Amino acid sequence: MTANGFTVRDLQRKLEDARVDRSLYSIGKGFDETLCLVELPDGSWETFVGQRGVKDQRLVWPDEETACYGFLGQIAWTHW
Repeated sequence: MTANGFTVRDLQRKLEDARVDRSLYSIGKGFDETLCLVELPDGSWETFVGQRGVKDQRLVWPDEETACYGFLGQIAWTHW
């Protein structure tokens, strides 16, 4: 965690440290059959599960830190 809050970089480090299978998630782009975290043009963030081009279980987060914590909770809940 940095002085600027929990960032995507911090999240990626945590996932790597926990040895979460990289095929389970995508950060920055949406892919089918993965949990995705993507920044939107307005600066908000979204998480979703890609399902045949559809954003299933989509949530919109107001900022990077909130989105990263939300994403970490989602991946922990579904995959650990």
